[in-house]
Amino acid sequence: MKTSATPEMGLLRSVLRAVLLTCLLAGSSAWADDAAEMRAFDARVQAATHAEALAPYRTYQTAMFKAIDVDLAGAFSRCATQTANADSRPFALVADLDAAARPRNIAVRPETNVALCLKAAFVKFPFPKHPPKINGRNGLPILLTLSIAH
Repeated sequence: MKTSATPEMGLLRSVLRAVLLTCLLAGSSAWADDAAEMRAFDARVQAATHAEALAPYRTYQTAMFKAIDVDLAGAFSRCATQTANADSRPFALVADLDAAARPRNIAVRPETNVALCLKAAFVKFPFPKHPPKINGRNGLPILLTLSIAH
């Protein structure tokens, strides 16, 4: 039996095409946003890596790790052991310390459950006051690369 197209079927096809096109455009926009976010993250990693080579940064970094080592170790241990289905992949955390030594603009990649847990704890760490300005930049870029040892 042959069925003939009805006006309702034509309308349904048009609606489905519009929905499909909207989904495709939204997906490509999200992909572009993700790519831009990753480029920005990579640029911040490079800025922190460059800063690590400078004497004022190395001096501050030594003091910073002495100040936060207990908090960092405790938070990382809690995140790795108490997070359900803890993702043990290595991750990087980048942040900027403002003039008052408060971490700002904290980001992690990949965004594993352990990385996101540590990111949440990171804002409470006792960073030493007066981080140096590097290249006139507002905020000292810092980078931590972490992995769970098995």
